[in-house]
Amino acid sequence: MTESAPRPVSLADLIDAEAVQTLMDHFYRLTGVPISIIDLQGNVFVGTGWQDVCTQFHRAHPEALKHCLESDIELSAGVAPGAFRLYRCRNNMWDMATPIVVDGEHVGNIFLGQFFFEDETPDYDLFREQARRYGFDEEAYLAALDRAPRWSRERVDAAMTFYAGLGQLISSLGYSRLELARALTEKDRLLQQLGESEERYRALVENAGQAIFVTRDKRLHFVNPATERLTGYSAEELTSRPFIGFVHPDDQPLVLEEYDRWVTDGELGEMGPFRVVCRSGEIRWVELVSAPVRWEGRPAALSLLSDVTERLRAERALQRERDFLRLVIDLLPGFVCVKRRDGRYVIGNAALARAYGATVEDLEGKRDADFSPTPEQAAGYRRDDLEVIAERSARVIPEETMQFADGTTHWLTTVKVPLIGPDGACEQLLAVATDITERKAAEDALRGSEAVARSLLDATPDAAVLMDLDGTGAAANQEAARRLGVRVEDMAGTCLYALMPPEAADRRRRAVEEAARSGAVVRFEDEVNGRIVDTSVHPIADVDGRVARVAVFSRDVSEERQAQAALRASEALLRRTESIAHVGSWELDVATDQLSWSEETFRILGLSPEEPITFDRFLTRVHPDDRDRVREGIDAAIAQGADSAFTYRVVLPGGEVRHVAAVSQTSLDERGRTQRRLGSVQDITERVRAEEALRAARDRARRVLEVAAVMIVGLDSEGRVMLINRQGCEILGYDGLELQGKDWFDVCVPARQRDSVRRDFQRLLRGEIEGIGYYENPVATRTGEERLIAFRNALLTGPDGRVIGTIASGEDITERRRAEQERERFMQQIEEQRQQLAQVMDSVPDGVILLDRDGRVILANPTARQHLARLAAWDPPGASGSGVLTHLGGRPLAEILVSSEEDRWLEVSDGDLTCEVSARQVQGNGELSGWVVVCRDVTQERDIQRRVQQQERLAAVGQLAAGIAHDFNNIMAVIVLYAEMMARSGELPERERERVATITEEAHHAARLIQQMLDFGRRAMLERRRLDLLPLVREQAQLLERALPENIRVRLACDEGEYLVNADPTRIQQMLMNLAVNARDAMPDGGELRIELARVDVTHRREAPLPDMDAGRWIRLTVADTGTGMSDLAMAHLFEPFFTTKAPGEGSGLGLAQVHGIVGQHAGHIHVTTQRGAGATFTIYLPASEAALPDASCDGGLDAPRGHGERVLLVEDNDAVRRALAASLQMVGYRVVEASDGAQALAMLEERRDEVDVILSDAVMPEMGGVALARTVRDRGWAIPVIIVSGHPQGSDLSDLEGLGVASWLTKPPEIDALAQALCLALRPSAD
Repeated sequence: MTESAPRPVSLADLIDAEAVQTLMDHFYRLTGVPISIIDLQGNVFVGTGWQDVCTQFHRAHPEALKHCLESDIELSAGVAPGAFRLYRCRNNMWDMATPIVVDGEHVGNIFLGQFFFEDETPDYDLFREQARRYGFDEEAYLAALDRAPRWSRERVDAAMTFYAGLGQLISSLGYSRLELARALTEKDRLLQQLGESEERYRALVENAGQAIFVTRDKRLHFVNPATERLTGYSAEELTSRPFIGFVHPDDQPLVLEEYDRWVTDGELGEMGPFRVVCRSGEIRWVELVSAPVRWEGRPAALSLLSDVTERLRAERALQRERDFLRLVIDLLPGFVCVKRRDGRYVIGNAALARAYGATVEDLEGKRDADFSPTPEQAAGYRRDDLEVIAERSARVIPEETMQFADGTTHWLTTVKVPLIGPDGACEQLLAVATDITERKAAEDALRGSEAVARSLLDATPDAAVLMDLDGTGAAANQEAARRLGVRVEDMAGTCLYALMPPEAADRRRRAVEEAARSGAVVRFEDEVNGRIVDTSVHPIADVDGRVARVAVFSRDVSEERQAQAALRASEALLRRTESIAHVGSWELDVATDQLSWSEETFRILGLSPEEPITFDRFLTRVHPDDRDRVREGIDAAIAQGADSAFTYRVVLPGGEVRHVAAVSQTSLDERGRTQRRLGSVQDITERVRAEEALRAARDRARRVLEVAAVMIVGLDSEGRVMLINRQGCEILGYDGLELQGKDWFDVCVPARQRDSVRRDFQRLLRGEIEGIGYYENPVATRTGEERLIAFRNALLTGPDGRVIGTIASGEDITERRRAEQERERFMQQIEEQRQQLAQVMDSVPDGVILLDRDGRVILANPTARQHLARLAAWDPPGASGSGVLTHLGGRPLAEILVSSEEDRWLEVSDGDLTCEVSARQVQGNGELSGWVVVCRDVTQERDIQRRVQQQERLAAVGQLAAGIAHDFNNIMAVIVLYAEMMARSGELPERERERVATITEEAHHAARLIQQMLDFGRRAMLERRRLDLLPLVREQAQLLERALPENIRVRLACDEGEYLVNADPTRIQQMLMNLAVNARDAMPDGGELRIELARVDVTHRREAPLPDMDAGRWIRLTVADTGTGMSDLAMAHLFEPFFTTKAPGEGSGLGLAQVHGIVGQHAGHIHVTTQRGAGATFTIYLPASEAALPDASCDGGLDAPRGHGERVLLVEDNDAVRRALAASLQMVGYRVVEASDGAQALAMLEERRDEVDVILSDAVMPEMGGVALARTVRDRGWAIPVIIVSGHPQGSDLSDLEGLGVASWLTKPPEIDALAQALCLALRPSAD
């Protein structure tokens, strides 16, 4: 983008064509000399006195017009500024032109033309030929020539000399205006800095709360009131002796040493703290800051003395509080710390420091990354910290890990809370973490034990089911699911009776009802689906002792029953065999090695009787694993001649393995040698299998007992331990042998409960109380620690049904109870923090919205709900709304929900409400889970920005007006004074007197235009006085009733009483008149103009009706109309100067700008409301008067008196103005002594001030202006009244000048009567 070229200078930028046209019209009527001001494009800006020969003929024909434009534009080229050129134009008449040159650029001409000299005769033949050439009416053309003016050369030279001077004046003013525009920004800045600097210095010195003084040579030369208040000494006492005398004696050597060092090094700085002794004897701690200055022309030190007594006390108290806080947080077992936004620790307790292997001092100023073993751990902490600060809401992190300096990893529960400062900023957070490692381990162990129990349950061959009394399943193992033909997970919540055959279901329903009714275990055996099932139903009581559920265990005992039947058959066969020898038998002849078997033996061994019988053939049937043992046993028995009995296995032809019991005896011959062996074989397969099944069942029961995750203990009727498993021993800290036969109650029950538990046990055995299925009791371990056990009891009965003891399983629930208590406490903390978070969100001034990933509103605080109702027409989810947010203020939600590392604020608006919104992602498990949207109301902020921009534009125009006011008013002063003198001379004819009056009137009109520009720029002088608005407004209302059209009704509404303000009545009248004119133009068809007065008390600034209004008493002035109202465009530029909606020539565009400036000069506020077709209301607030301002007006109620030869020292740097003022003073009877500036006037007063009765001085001059002159006259004690006359805007109220001895003041251009009256008042003796 390239920079645009500067706009060429235009005459429109330099002159007010309308004002100059009016002035030149009057000047033409006075002198008869015409004039035109024309730019280089031929555009006529000012024209008066044009001749018919020009307007009706030369400029009416295209060819002749070219000659006119040549004269207008080209013939002045090369003419120097201030000079003029006389030439005969190509239309054969005389023209004269002088250029207007601004900053070296020719921008236009002042033109005087179409005339003849008195001493020449026009060449009528030439003009007749010209008429024929252009087709003019010859007779009319020659008649117009005769009406053209004939002037003497002297008159032409004089007129053109005047116009050349006017052109040079316009050039000069234009150049000044351009230079002013170029320097506007810099001048604005410098003036603002100067004003701010002066104001700050004045406020600092005179009203500072801190002591300020100037020292030189170890003495105080100046002290402000705060120094007096601090020390209790008066300024005279403080400056009468060395400052070291006020310093505490113990601190004097240090202060003197530091002061001497300052003097030696030539560098000042800070000192302290040290003590000073006040007049009352009180000792105060202070700090000193000094800077070098010059005081009365010599080097000195400007010092700021700060009372730090309370600060030091507060610091000591704060340190004590910090020490106490450190002690408290160091005693906490958890981790406590405060971190800044940059992640650095502000404070951390001892527990955190130990975890990091550091000291608490090491933590301060460090980050987690400085201690954490892994970058990931530090990054995670950092991310959570930033989100808590950014979201300004507390966060609970239920579980996170932390690696300690010793390498161990711990589990933490962490709460992070943002710390909101007094200014609403969030720069820190508080983190509190609890080490839950042990609880976590306990929970893991609990889950592990549950898993073991589940595995154990699934490993058992029995079917186990936990179900409600109505048959609804709660839990089951795999065997139960298999038998019922369903999955384990499908059994929970399912009616299990529906999965069984009707008869089996009915039998189990009755057993459950019996168990629930009796509270005892119910056993039965039945056949289900062809299988024999042994079932036991165990009642389970709730905490109130009522049976709520049952546990059902079912074992398939089909094989067991078959084994028992087989065993009984074998025993019968054995008895039968024994009786009838149906046992296989064999005989071996040792000598012949002849072996013989019975048929039963063949059957048992699975051999055919047809095959030969040999020992080796026998061995082929013996199981390979038993074969060597059998051979060796038989060989040994034969060799030893001993009987033998052993068992072995045989393998039948089909592969079946059978168990065999063999018994043999040896038959000896007479020599004692083995003669033969006799034996029997018995098939004991079924018995062996039954025995193995029994051992397996016993082993299984033993393994279950040993691996069970619960304590299992059996007591006899005396309470002695009969049985205890390994888990029970581990819980109690004993081994099984130590507890066998010991009294359970003496060893394992805590002493406080021992007697009562023993009594309950004995009553249980005697049947006095029903069996207790479930209860929780503590047990005492070997070390004395108590563990809480959940017991499930069953009674043991003998063959006769008598109770002989109890068997109980006990689950150690100590850690679970602690975990439950911890969880309950933790959930309570979470609930409290949730409530605190809700309170924090509800109190946040900004709107906070939590969205899910689909844009659905999850949470919104009250402010956010208000914003949503206006910006998104959002309905909460429910019957009328989905809760999904799609847009904010016309901006799509997708445009707002953009991830960014930096804060990104977008503006949204619905016309009346303007907000800035920013969105941040919410992550869950590394994925986007939602958004946090912050919505901040900036409506008032944007309104303030618009008003500031408007004030800056007004200030710029006011600065421009102030820049030209002085020069323009000087010009007007010369014109007005000379015109008044001409009017007073009595020598002018009546017609000329009227012309002079017109000049005077128009000059004052021009001055009023300048005054209007100064008003809206807030640079006009104010003549403030204590003013009751009610009489003034009534008078204005009566005037408006007469002045406004009859179809506009004026209505005044107010209560009686005084409406006092400190104001300039002329400006207030002007303000009302401008508003009334504006209302009149808005009501072309008539209507009502309403003016109201009211008193308004503002107790707090936040309750003020308009922004920036302070608390206090105000007078409200309202001007309202019922007209057409204003458009948005008009409202946006309402108070801008030169902006108007009226037709060209119908308004200057300064009226409302002037109103705005007048209100601002009176420290007031203005507010405008409008509605198209319903009118506009201007509401003005002016500070109510608390004290009267002195009446500094020079309106003494006198007619313009004459002087009596008093001598006036006239001080004015502009020669023309000085001459005009001197002549005016002499006309009204005063003698005049002139000076060109304040310095020259001061020199004259030094020599002959006794000859000066009054000083009349311009306010602004290059060398000492009037205000500085008045100050010097006052400071030197000269009793000479001073009157200020100024065309430059005054920077402060006129009341500020009274303290300088200014008797009166007048604005340029002054009237002679006002000048005479001011002199009379200044010279009049005072009342005292």
